[in-house]
Amino acid sequence: MEYVDKVKGGVLRMYMQHPYPNYSAEERQNILAAELSRYRFLGLEQFLPNARLIDVGCGTAHRVMPIAKHFGVKEYVGIDHSVASLKVAQDLADELKFDRATLVEGDIFKLPYPDSSFDIVISQGVLHHTSDP
Repeated sequence: MEYVDKVKGGVLRMYMQHPYPNYSAEERQNILAAELSRYRFLGLEQFLPNARLIDVGCGTAHRVMPIAKHFGVKEYVGIDHSVASLKVAQDLADELKFDRATLVEGDIFKLPYPDSSFDIVISQGVLHHTSDP
């Protein structure tokens, strides 16, 4: 258990000091086509409209939230343990005028939702930050 706490603590300290990614509007626009292609390639594009989507370990939400808005999800929920990252995510939601975003501080291994609460679960760039990916 001590090892888990050391890993989580180190990752949390890093993201509290350096929320990532923190793209500019221009940078987000430049990567949008690649992000859209990812969802098409994965076969998720058709399931996103009106879906409840949770982004587990969302960080700043700069990669998934714009996609959620683009495809018209019913609700985007981002959960992360870094309040600094969630602040950046809230700023992004405000900038995008995306009012279907809910941002939650929490542990990705103890989600505050019952099973089957979401249509789509996304977690990218997260598991390698855990003690046992």
